[in-house]
Amino acid sequence: MHENRWAERHSAALTELLRSDQSAAATWLNHHTVVQTLTACVPMNQFASVGIDGTLLRLIVGRPFPPRTSADLVLPILLARTPWLRVGLVGGTPEANARARVAIAGMVSDGSEVCYSIDGYSGLTASEVPAGLDILIVGLGAPLQDQFASELIRLPNSPRLVVTCGGWLDQVSVPTYYPPWAYRLKLNWLVRLIREPRRLWRRYSIDAAIALRLAPRLRREVVRLPGFEAIMGLDRVVTRQ
Repeated sequence: MHENRWAERHSAALTELLRSDQSAAATWLNHHTVVQTLTACVPMNQFASVGIDGTLLRLIVGRPFPPRTSADLVLPILLARTPWLRVGLVGGTPEANARARVAIAGMVSDGSEVCYSIDGYSGLTASEVPAGLDILIVGLGAPLQDQFASELIRLPNSPRLVVTCGGWLDQVSVPTYYPPWAYRLKLNWLVRLIREPRRLWRRYSIDAAIALRLAPRLRREVVRLPGFEAIMGLDRVVTRQ
């Protein structure tokens, strides 16, 4: 199944979370972030949606292979098709955050607005996020972004949906960050490595070896997450069609 089809399904599922009366959190895991969140003891069972963004973790999880989705594919669909959203952004450098605010303001649906943004170096705590947001997009890197999201949804005035996005806030203002062939060939990781070698070389070498060594444990931890089960439910819906 084409990744764009999965992204459509995933976006629809997040839209349903937005319509709920309770605050919810959504995130993605890859072979690097799953180890980070486990090491930091992040309560991942609190996430209503846990997508798999990365070929290596999909292979570790094994059959039936979970669909691969990612923030850069899902969030533009969600923002463009859901009207009247009050959107907030947390993360990135001050410069990247400002550029992301402009870019995302240009992709949201009619009546929606980016009404709050703050960079990832401000020392913001979950309790300081203003009330009244519908969706807060958090790009602080793992495990910090997942800790932040899990704390925020337990607060009285939490946004209806808190979704992590990794490095998307740095990338969204650069439409050509991923060339079209990267998605088709599933080589997004290689594009990122070439663009950011000093930051990512360890992730695709040492961290990959660590994930393979921990593969049985990682699989057990991922498949029992309610948010992962929700994503596998999308798989079953598509399979029946």
